[in-house]
Amino acid sequence: MQIFMAVWKTFYRQKANLFFTVFFPSILVFILGTLLEQWNTAEQRIPEIKIAYVAEEDDPAFLKFLKETERQGLLETERVQEKEAALEKIDGRYAAVLCRETGGELVLYQGADSVANRTLQMLLEGYSSMERAAALSLSQGVVPKEASADFVTGERLGVERSMIDYYAVSCLVMILFMGGCIGGANAIYEWKKDGVFLRTAVSPAEKTKVFCMAVLGHFPMVFVEEAAVMACSALLFGARYGKGVLENLALLLFFFVVGITLTAFGMAAGLLLRCQPVAVMMPLSWTVLFFSGSFAQLKIDGITQLMPAWYIQEAAFDLTLFGNYTRALSVGGICLVCFVALTAFGAALFCRKRNI
Repeated sequence: MQIFMAVWKTFYRQKANLFFTVFFPSILVFILGTLLEQWNTAEQRIPEIKIAYVAEEDDPAFLKFLKETERQGLLETERVQEKEAALEKIDGRYAAVLCRETGGELVLYQGADSVANRTLQMLLEGYSSMERAAALSLSQGVVPKEASADFVTGERLGVERSMIDYYAVSCLVMILFMGGCIGGANAIYEWKKDGVFLRTAVSPAEKTKVFCMAVLGHFPMVFVEEAAVMACSALLFGARYGKGVLENLALLLFFFVVGITLTAFGMAAGLLLRCQPVAVMMPLSWTVLFFSGSFAQLKIDGITQLMPAWYIQEAAFDLTLFGNYTRALSVGGICLVCFVALTAFGAALFCRKRNI
């Protein structure tokens, strides 16, 4: 517990730490969100969607629906015969494959593009609702008349998002990376300079416990960082995170798990590095954040998908925009596993250290 309190006191006694972890990210959210609002659009755009349609029998009503979506530029549909061959081309030639089963059920095989998946889901749910309404009218002896309005009307996807909302998430990811990776590695470097390894080598304290308590000592810092950025962004600058209390609590927990994982990574890296860790962790963190689109909306296929920060941001945006917990749970679960593995790895390294 003394190690835990020592790490925490070291953090809040240094005024520079408080500024760069609490106030600087909030100021950055305001500056970037305000200045870049006129040049960037933060909303997710619906991409060009091409799907394969597989059906043994013709359905005139549904074919008319597909033709209307093509006319309005919402979809591009290609009628195919072989279902298995079409499924092999998902995320290549097709964004998804739509099958009309024998019983009349529509089955959508989705690809990796979450925006395209939601767009297709919304369109098909709209068609299904109209189909059920028409069937109900006919069962009551009422023949529905064709509306004079367009058969399909495009609606905005998700919620309207400003650049303030975008940077409220991306800058929070940035400070968790910078504070976790650099702060964790630098804490180990300071221990080396202060001779902590020499003192723990001759002390009766168990070295594994010492390292684990040092990692736990960073937990309050992570919570203060994320809570301060989210509170300032929402209360002072009007940024929007989750739609309700439950979504915001889930987002807070998600970022907490991400933050402690990055801290464990930084401390493990600090044990491996023989030089000043800032010289290595700073360019590494900035490179990862740049290609992840944390500073400006940027996506380079084949590179962006390799950046861990990109997956963290996408999971957070899924939660804030759509209230979708799936990606946050999967990414958060992976981070939790990595935290345990990195802590165990760091403790093993710490036990082997005898000197600087």
